[in-house]
Amino acid sequence: MTRQNFKIGLLIRSGPYQGRSSRDQLDIALAAASLDFEIDLFFTEEGILQLVADRETNAGHLPGGHKGWKALPGLAGVRAWAGAPVLSSLAKSGTKLLLPVEAATHSEMSARLAGCDRVMVI
Repeated sequence: MTRQNFKIGLLIRSGPYQGRSSRDQLDIALAAASLDFEIDLFFTEEGILQLVADRETNAGHLPGGHKGWKALPGLAGVRAWAGAPVLSSLAKSGTKLLLPVEAATHSEMSARLAGCDRVMVI
């Protein structure tokens, strides 16, 4: 299996600026991208806040994620999913995200995670 066919799934549960480091999730995704792995990103309700554009863009109502997320598609094949309710809520509030994210049910995300060669929950 070549690196280009190797798919890493990242389940991102924590919002920006939580936990040990505010950029652990992004650093792991960038490292995988630099090794030419395909990356599937799965965001939970709080995890999707990693992709919220800066406060000025979003009228200051949500913490902004790191701009580095925008670099991922230029480095590797990246697809991102989150639950439809949270995406709908963000769209209604006019919140812009740093990456395109597709809506998926929990069972759809589980099936996609099962299709990954390696999965990390971060």
